[in-house]
Amino acid sequence: MLGAKDKISIRQAMLIYIILTYTPSIRFLSGFTAVKAGQAGWLCVAVGMIPILLLITMYQAVYLKYSKESFMEIIIDVLGKYVGYFIVIIYLLGMELYLVTEVRYYAERITVTIYPNVDIRTFIIAILILAVIILRSGLVPIARMSEIILYILVGMFLFFNLLVIKEISIINLTPVSYKDVLPVINGSMGLTGINVTVVFLFMFSDQINGMENLKKMGFRVLLFLIIVQSLTVIVNIGTVGKTMAARSTLLFLIVIKNINIYEIVERLESIFMITWIFADLLSAVIVTYGILKIIKFLFGMSEVKPIINIMVISIYLGSLWVVSNLFELQNILYNVFIYINVIMGFVVPTIIFCVGRIRSKV
Repeated sequence: MLGAKDKISIRQAMLIYIILTYTPSIRFLSGFTAVKAGQAGWLCVAVGMIPILLLITMYQAVYLKYSKESFMEIIIDVLGKYVGYFIVIIYLLGMELYLVTEVRYYAERITVTIYPNVDIRTFIIAILILAVIILRSGLVPIARMSEIILYILVGMFLFFNLLVIKEISIINLTPVSYKDVLPVINGSMGLTGINVTVVFLFMFSDQINGMENLKKMGFRVLLFLIIVQSLTVIVNIGTVGKTMAARSTLLFLIVIKNINIYEIVERLESIFMITWIFADLLSAVIVTYGILKIIKFLFGMSEVKPIINIMVISIYLGSLWVVSNLFELQNILYNVFIYINVIMGFVVPTIIFCVGRIRSKV
């Protein structure tokens, strides 16, 4: 599963990164920005991109020196053995927490929108079994599958947004004044918390060719994300208003359900849901792959297949334990988990970069 020849290009890695940010952006970003910044939520995207641009620049400096190493190896070399291993363990726990919430959110969405009478455990078990099957195929097939799903997702996303864009009301997006500066900064934390998940990919950066081109490819992807995430927030808040956007748990689905063109959209909505499920599946696979790489590194293992089942069971139990319902999950995401992402994805890498500069490691 984790063979030395199982490598992908930096372009493929950045496409996987888009998959990681795509589904959280669709289901989370508009609601969070509406809660924190109200009608000015659409400005949060531009502000939230600033730390990501800085982050990619720092990563580029790091990987010019460590082009063949994983992020764990870099952490150990820069911070030292004891502090480094402690930070790696924090990443392991943080990524597992991220994964269990993602799996739970996926299962909640399926039960709420399609199968309300089916036990949520059925969908959790289904995605974890599929994840194990895909993981055994290796990183290269995962990257190719992600590319295909991404193109379909983006096509469906743009199609639905073009249909609903005429429903946008400028009143829902204004007025904007200097009083919105602090709320917009606060709201931008949601976008930062989503986009810093690029660090998850670097757990297997030793399997990514062309890391020296990270800045070039990263900036292209960020330009794409600015367009997609801005459109997401503008369409959702602009269509239903800040109050409904702040209260809704599945906002984008509510928006597209209001479209009715000779029943065509209703059928395409089903296709969108299927591709969205595949995106959730691939996100779970990628994060799990990163977690397995950390475990392999920490314990000096040559093979992680024997512990895959144990890990899957822990994810299953964690996804049932983490919250009791969708509303509780959204509340915790808004107030706790998103800031944990910011710490893992921005604060810690910034510290590593600064220490590396001081010690002439970067």
